[in-house]
Amino acid sequence: MDNSLLRDRAMRAMKHYGDLIKERLAGAGLTFAQPKVLYSLIKHDGITQRELAEQCYVDSTTMSRLLDGMEQKGLITRRDSDDCRRSFSIHITASGREKMTKAGIIMQEVEEQLLKDFSEKEKEQFFDFLGRIERA
Repeated sequence: MDNSLLRDRAMRAMKHYGDLIKERLAGAGLTFAQPKVLYSLIKHDGITQRELAEQCYVDSTTMSRLLDGMEQKGLITRRDSDDCRRSFSIHITASGREKMTKAGIIMQEVEEQLLKDFSEKEKEQFFDFLGRIERA
């Protein structure tokens, strides 16, 4: 099998998934990247921007811009860090928690939509295949 087929199919599948998620998240007032930040903060509220960037696999400049927008929307707050005067700890707000709940529902609905024609065995195989690709 030609590997270009893998690239083509994987890229189209990721684009389709991303487009569905982005459209639904936009309707909830969120960008594609914001749920990952909110999810990380639910698990580790009060972490530094650097730690958050590492958890979300983005560089610090991108994270800074992302947090600026989220702070303006009232999803997060920045507080002076107890450990370092030059850094801030990032905290999720009640509004951020509400948005994360909505985002979770949206993502679950989209995933159910995408997998609706898969049997349980096919879903297990699909997730196994994705895991094997991730570990390769």
